[in-house]
Amino acid sequence: MLDLTNNSASISLAEQMWRDGKIVSAICHGPEALVNVKDLKVENILNARKVASFSNVEEEQVWMTKPIP
Repeated sequence: MLDLTNNSASISLAEQMWRDGKIVSAICHGPEALVNVKDLKVENILNARKVASFSNVEEEQVWMTKPIP
């Protein structure tokens, strides 16, 4: 998951899908891959949108705070 945040191929693919009007989505820790995806105005596609993900407390509850920074 962490390597997708700055992976140019992943970002490019998601940006093209967004421009083509396709659904761009992710589950669990996947939204991490959308952090650097931009729209045509060069704004992050997550701006002004609600995103659901695990909170720090939830990560602690499943013992994932050490393996996943």
